[in-house]
Amino acid sequence: MGNRGQEPALEDEAHTMHKISLLAKIYILGTIVLGGTLTAWYARQMDPTSGWLIAVTCGLAALLQIFKIEGATARTSYNLSWIVYGASFVLWGVPATIVVITVAHLVEWLWHRYLWYIQSFNIASFAITVAFAGAIFEQVKTLPGPTQLVDALALLSALAAFTVVNHLMVGLAVQLARGQSLSESGIFTMTTLAIDFGMLSLGASSAFIWMVNPYAVVLVLFVAYLLYRVIRLPALQRQTELDPKTGLFNARYLDSYLARELERARSLSRPLSIVMADLDLLREINNSYGHLAGDEVLKKVAQILQASARDVDVVARFGGEEFAILMPGTTADQAFIQVEAMRKAIEAAEFTISTHPAPIKATMSFGIATRNPTDELSAEELIHQADLAVYQAKHFGRNRTIVFGEEPLPTHTLLGVMGGVSEGTESTETASEPEPWPHSSFLHSPLFTRQEQQERAGQGWHRTGRPEGSPSAEMDSEEADGEKAPSFTPSARLLNVFVAGTAAVAGLLIIFFLREAGAPDWVGLLVFGLLAVLLEGMATDIYAKDTSVSTSVAPLIAGSLAFGPYGAILLSLVITAVAYIKHGARWSRLIFNFSNHTIASLLTIWLVSLLGRPLATWPLPIQLGMTLLASCLVYISTTGLVAVAVSLNTGHPVKRIWMERFRWLGPNYLVLGLVAYALIFSYATAGPSGTLIILVPLLMLQISQRQYIETTKAMIARLREINSQLRKQTEQVLTLNEDLLLALARSIDLRDPYVLEHSMHVARYAALIAETLGLPPERVELVRKAGLVHDIGKLAIPEAILFKPDRLTPEEYRIVKDHVTIGADLLKEFQALHQLVPFVRHHHERYDGTGYPDRLAGEEIPLEARILGLADAVEAMASDRPYRRGMSVEEILAEVERHQGTQFDPQVVQAFRKLVETHGPDLVVNSANTAYARTGEPIRQPWDEPYLMDMMTPSLSHRER
Repeated sequence: MGNRGQEPALEDEAHTMHKISLLAKIYILGTIVLGGTLTAWYARQMDPTSGWLIAVTCGLAALLQIFKIEGATARTSYNLSWIVYGASFVLWGVPATIVVITVAHLVEWLWHRYLWYIQSFNIASFAITVAFAGAIFEQVKTLPGPTQLVDALALLSALAAFTVVNHLMVGLAVQLARGQSLSESGIFTMTTLAIDFGMLSLGASSAFIWMVNPYAVVLVLFVAYLLYRVIRLPALQRQTELDPKTGLFNARYLDSYLARELERARSLSRPLSIVMADLDLLREINNSYGHLAGDEVLKKVAQILQASARDVDVVARFGGEEFAILMPGTTADQAFIQVEAMRKAIEAAEFTISTHPAPIKATMSFGIATRNPTDELSAEELIHQADLAVYQAKHFGRNRTIVFGEEPLPTHTLLGVMGGVSEGTESTETASEPEPWPHSSFLHSPLFTRQEQQERAGQGWHRTGRPEGSPSAEMDSEEADGEKAPSFTPSARLLNVFVAGTAAVAGLLIIFFLREAGAPDWVGLLVFGLLAVLLEGMATDIYAKDTSVSTSVAPLIAGSLAFGPYGAILLSLVITAVAYIKHGARWSRLIFNFSNHTIASLLTIWLVSLLGRPLATWPLPIQLGMTLLASCLVYISTTGLVAVAVSLNTGHPVKRIWMERFRWLGPNYLVLGLVAYALIFSYATAGPSGTLIILVPLLMLQISQRQYIETTKAMIARLREINSQLRKQTEQVLTLNEDLLLALARSIDLRDPYVLEHSMHVARYAALIAETLGLPPERVELVRKAGLVHDIGKLAIPEAILFKPDRLTPEEYRIVKDHVTIGADLLKEFQALHQLVPFVRHHHERYDGTGYPDRLAGEEIPLEARILGLADAVEAMASDRPYRRGMSVEEILAEVERHQGTQFDPQVVQAFRKLVETHGPDLVVNSANTAYARTGEPIRQPWDEPYLMDMMTPSLSHRER
């Protein structure tokens, strides 16, 4: 990776020269000596006539060298300066290229302050690489054959040698200094090689364009932008492996890495240690200083752990306040020494928090487990042993390091570990789906006859001919605006008529344009045809093979504009044939795809004909503008016809299909229009060899595009799996919370054996009233939960008062009224129930302001509390009591309406009326009947005194709630 990887390999100040192995020292110093000698020798051979241009190139290379793009690992990065290196190699040869690279790295050295031997190695390795690439170029040039073709082959061979040798030299340095192989360091992967080779080739292409027309170099900028977007892929992939709060690896990455390291330890008979670390008393920090302070401590502790770890170690956040450190090739004694240094560093650190004037202190407990060469421990067993060790450290007083097996394990600690007990768990975060970016694409439509649909119907296919679970399966669901999709399959005859009509139009256009076509350029057609075969063959399927994305639209547009009708027809045929061979389809689909491509490409020829003379005779800006217009025309034509075909096949509206599936492709067709003009320009100025040079970055882009889509699919699949697990866990938590609320409600109601399930009935009435009032589901749910716990404060009321058969004294009535404030205070202790506090506190307020505890009136009372008050009264009136029988729903409604505006909110009363009109007598339930059925005791006779509404008189108010 040239200028990536070797700086991070050794850049920590802790890794001074004397700390690396002797063999690494010899290799690094030997490279520096050899590279320095080559640099001095080639610098004397540089041609001074292009000094100012080389100076500008040095400045551009230095600027690009400073600003890095994060790579596949935290210790690697990419630099767009490789584009400049490729251009320098073509324009001025080996001497100037070495000078440009040296100047760029010296500026980077001053900017990033790398250790002296790191950047010296970088410069020297590049000098050796460039000299070797120059030698390859000269050797290949001596091969027999056409000059242009041999020169192109020599240049591509030199660029390939440049890429491979540089990666090998850097990879060897990393392996000797850090003990990581080429695959482990990520330096010699296909992706990194392809990206670097693509950037060098793009630089070479820009050099050729510069030699013909310097202003045309602007075309390279757009291709460079596409490469930049591809280069960001590894960083996006890494985001799924990182903990968003601390920047460390997450538990999922640690699991996969531990499995690989365990296998490696077995094959090499090496020890392997894993450390579990738990931040002590994080909950106390959160409670004392706030959660922001706790987060800041977590981040700084993570920085200390990372800084104290070796390059070969992997530090991860397991979740909450738990961390893990994987130490390959480390015995228990070696791990203990290193971990103790970490523990002491954390103990000595002072964490400055912006919200608190004094620094915060923190400590950490560590547990170490080691897999020795003779052990056969699994990853789960190793982690479990480290977990036991860290809980031992907690048990013996925290802020200490315990090695598993060296201390007896207390029984209660073992039970705590098995049950997942910890001092306090911090909420963890999940990774975000990376935002995808659109890819260049050319479209092939899905066409199925009625017979095909019937054949697929027995194989798990929908009537639209797409497999279940495909990315575009939403096309089979209801319309976004609520309109249902048609329940019938459109006639295959209509679809076939459309295909036949498209083919007829294409045939007429072919006849019309071939009448005035000149002699074909068979060499150019062959070159562009091979290019189309390569790009279409590498197309990536989306929408479950209904549509594929590729960059083959670029040679189609370029070939049509450069070679006229022959180019349009032949390239359309080539692209269609490759897609047919790759995917397989009935003849109807083959005919439609060929017709679609042909119509679009011939329309571009018609567009250019409006200029009145050949495109090549116009100035460059007009040529570029017409090519972009041609790409827009191809976009509109191809996507429009495909959308109509899909509509006929599925029965969905054309506009909806186009908006959902094809609108996002617009910007990509513009970019591919730029690429198409680059192909036209390269072929016109340098012939097939020029096209070959511009082809390389295009192929690299296609390869990277496929990797991007595949990686994105994999990341989405992982995120879906995580979301599914989180959804299940959330459902379990919600179920547990619901069960706890119901259990609490039953425990409240069980205090009165004559009124069982009172709270659940109140919750049901309250939820129905809230729904009738049009409250959103979230508020309805809060009202329902408040109904379950509205009487929780009665748990603090003595039974002698709560169930007193005689009239209450004023003091007793005051005690009863305290149940609302007691209940509110109890709920304040639970974060999940905190929103219910005002509803429970104020559900005995009256609309006229004469209620309790705060004598609120009207709108001052929370709406949820007003609903709860009415629901509570309705349940009390509906149920038998020792001193009266329950009332009918008509009697309850009359009583409620009589007290609207005084005790109850009129709008809540009207909502209750609507419920009565809708449900009738089935609306209310006599909870005392349930109590009688369970207790077997008869209901006592009602008292002679008349029934009064809840809270109408102090003597009866407590009995009606």
